Amino acid sequence: SELSLHVSSVLAVVVFGLFFAKEGKYALSREVHHIGHAVWAQIGHISNTIIFGISGLIFYHEAFNDDDIYKDATNWGLLILNFVMLHVVRFIVILVMYPLTSKMGYGLTWKECAI
Repeated sequence: SELSLHVSSVLAVVVFGLFFAKEGKYALSREVHHIGHAVWAQIGHISNTIIFGISGLIFYHEAFNDDDIYKDATNWGLLILNFVMLHVVRFIVILVMYPLTSKMGYGLTWKECAI
């Protein structure tokens, strides 16, 4: 699309996705639609696994590739702080979004929030 029509390829894919979501899904049978959904879910899972694996290797290389014990202790402290902050932020998001999520859909309870 960029060479022949001089438009953005990214926007062309977005427009195609919007069109297919509205009109194109009726062109496929239920079986083909289900198989396509399963294939894209698997591709998404594999991509997510690869991205997090590579980022973990890069983080390990950058954080623990030095023999300096103080740097190692500092990095472990930052990892623990990161873990704690992750849960604090999750708690705040659940607390702020609870009034909305408890009123829509199936209704979220505090027991489900704790999980």
